[in-house]
Amino acid sequence: TVRHFLNEMGKKVDSKGKNWDLVFCMGWHILPYTKFLFMNPNLTRIMYMDNQYLGKRKQKILKVISKPIIRILFDAAYVAGSRQSEFAKMIGFKESTIFTGGVAYDDAIFKSLESDSNERDVFVFVGRFAREKAVMELLEGYRKYRDLSLLKIPLVMIGPCEDYVIESAPGIEVHSYLYPEELIIKLKRARFFVFPSRYEPWGVALVEAAAAGCPLISSRYVGAADHVLTEINGILLEEINPETICQALLQSDHWNPKQIQIASNVSRNLALKYSTEKWAEKLLLIPELLLYNG
Repeated sequence: TVRHFLNEMGKKVDSKGKNWDLVFCMGWHILPYTKFLFMNPNLTRIMYMDNQYLGKRKQKILKVISKPIIRILFDAAYVAGSRQSEFAKMIGFKESTIFTGGVAYDDAIFKSLESDSNERDVFVFVGRFAREKAVMELLEGYRKYRDLSLLKIPLVMIGPCEDYVIESAPGIEVHSYLYPEELIIKLKRARFFVFPSRYEPWGVALVEAAAAGCPLISSRYVGAADHVLTEINGILLEEINPETICQALLQSDHWNPKQIQIASNVSRNLALKYSTEKWAEKLLLIPELLLYNG
């Protein structure tokens, strides 16, 4: 299917690349992609990536073999954030050819919807009920929190079952699915968005929560967690276990309404650069920036 698509597209690009201006490619290791990029050097060829460098063996090998290939196939990288930018440098992109903001969320729907209530009165988690999302640690941490907290703020969990089946319990409301409009209204009620994932290359859910104005509790293993500013718009989990999650929830109990409002405004402003409009503007600007940077 990929080969057929690229062959068909290739027919529309003449030898001088006059019919297209830009190719935005999701990776480079698939042979038809590589062939297409190599055969069309007159296009502006941009690679998207959201991987973080984790020091894995495959990534170490990639650092060694990729540089000459990358420089032949691509003119620029459009990456998710700062961690992906560092990895892009490792595999051969020059700093002047790396641009962040390569992941977007649908900002129009966030602007159009308002919550029925101005109160932020729940914790919200959105994600698959899977091991890598630290769902069981979140549940145990929340139960500890309920035993110790005076506020006992409810937890709303939204996501499909994968490794675990989770049911509603005292203080816990579970939804396997919500329509986007319903989900955003839940997020706009969130006192904190809680995202203790063990690993997220980027974490669009965290950015969408920020766009909804949520203060954030996130593990440091989430790529977008660079936007969690401790004691300003959220709390960063250095380790993932029930105790650290419980302590973060208890700490959030002490945030007063003014702090919550400031955190909400900061989160929303940080998310603005990942809107679909900003994404498209930057993508179309990259060829000009490449010329300017030489």
